[in-house]
Amino acid sequence: MRTLTTAMIVLLAAMTLSIFAVYEPGYILISVGHHSVEMSLPAFTLTALLVIIVAYAILRVLIRVWQLTSGVSHSRLYQRLTKSRRASAQGLLEFAQGDWAQAESLLIQSANDFDHPVVNFLYAAQAAQEQGKYERCEYYLNSARKHFSPNSLVVEVAKAKYQLANGANEEALHTLTRLYRDSPQNTPILRLLSSAHQNLEDWDGLAKLLGPIRKAKIYSNKEFLELLRTVNKNQMEKATSNNDVKHLNQIWKDIPERLRRDDQLVCQYVRSLRQLDQHNTAESILRDALNNSWSEILAGEYGLVELTDSSVQLYHGEAWLRQNPHSGMLLLSLARICERSQLWGKARIYFESSLALAPRPETFRDLGELLDSLGDEDSAQETYRKGLRLAVEGVAEPLRTQAEKYAAKQRKSMGMELVVRPKISSS
Repeated sequence: MRTLTTAMIVLLAAMTLSIFAVYEPGYILISVGHHSVEMSLPAFTLTALLVIIVAYAILRVLIRVWQLTSGVSHSRLYQRLTKSRRASAQGLLEFAQGDWAQAESLLIQSANDFDHPVVNFLYAAQAAQEQGKYERCEYYLNSARKHFSPNSLVVEVAKAKYQLANGANEEALHTLTRLYRDSPQNTPILRLLSSAHQNLEDWDGLAKLLGPIRKAKIYSNKEFLELLRTVNKNQMEKATSNNDVKHLNQIWKDIPERLRRDDQLVCQYVRSLRQLDQHNTAESILRDALNNSWSEILAGEYGLVELTDSSVQLYHGEAWLRQNPHSGMLLLSLARICERSQLWGKARIYFESSLALAPRPETFRDLGELLDSLGDEDSAQETYRKGLRLAVEGVAEPLRTQAEKYAAKQRKSMGMELVVRPKISSS
């Protein structure tokens, strides 16, 4: 339909020109410098039309040639891109399988022809790092920067990971601190920053991040509690070594209230208080904790607190014993309290009762020292021997009762008497 319409238009135009050519042929003069061309209007029109047709034909040929050339170029580019994609995919598979050398080779070979070369360079950097090729790792990271802006977050995070893996913890801390300042909501950066502080044992710096770490939930509850214990343990040890009671108490106050009920955290705080001779505070903390929730660990710590008036401890301890009659640690604490109060008989009973329920090397040791001070050397030596065997071999021998000890003593004395009795002559 389009061809028919075009043909009719051309035909009408030709008829119109023919009519004008017959009745009014016209005259055209073209002069350029000393040269001139003369022709009739119909002749000029036909000539111009032929020139246009030829020019259009030549232009169409040139366009077709260009399209063919461009098509070949695009085909080659597509083939290269497809090949690089396959190589990159294979490189990532090798990376996932742990074949670092092959992964690095494939990723670098296909990096320049890949859609996102920064991905190739970042994974190749990690593959080189896994092989211990740190210079190549640095080179790949620099190459990644060329494809991304120098302040690109993904490249800077990869750089920090490389620094941590290479032991450059101070440089990593500097990098990650800057990144965290710019992107405080980025949890991977916060996790890496936490690792950098731990590697440097910068517990005060890590303590400032505990709030954001807990809020971001980058660790499980169990992992966070363990991290909190580690941070506070080291902070408390530092405050204790500096004889800084004020700082120690502030560390405890900074711990969230619900976490101040954790047995291990309470133990850390109480032990530091004891080392700084803050026994009254330690006793108060332990008493509140034990009244709130029973704990064998804290019951054992209670006997190590030394108050001027031990009767207060003895009162609370024996009240707890009525509620927890099978607590070996509480019996051990009561024995120690009675020993400090010079209640030797009660101390011995509590020591022996504790050993009957939960034998421990330190209980044998303390009982042995008590028996030594009371002059019962035989029982003391036996107690030391059993404590040593428990510590070395893990075998807990039961203590002999007083009746058994008395009978053994009598047998021993009778045996000695038989040895020294003079022989009566028959003559």
